[in-house]
Amino acid sequence: MCAITAEMPDTMDGILYQARNFRLSSGTGAAYLVQLLKHLPISIEVCNANLALTMSPLDRARMYLEDMVAVLNAAGEH
Repeated sequence: MCAITAEMPDTMDGILYQARNFRLSSGTGAAYLVQLLKHLPISIEVCNANLALTMSPLDRARMYLEDMVAVLNAAGEH
């Protein structure tokens, strides 16, 4: 993750040049990274053949949700 400058290039070439050469350290640029992260959707993808054989889909979904909520709570976001 990185921040960006406030100046928006006029062309795609300019955008690519800026993206490749003028990224800023997180939190130091014009992007509102915290607000962005708070609005990104979260998906849970757990492919585990052993759990698929030993737990029902509903039980797995409940477990995955509980585990994700624990991670979000640890991060202070939930």
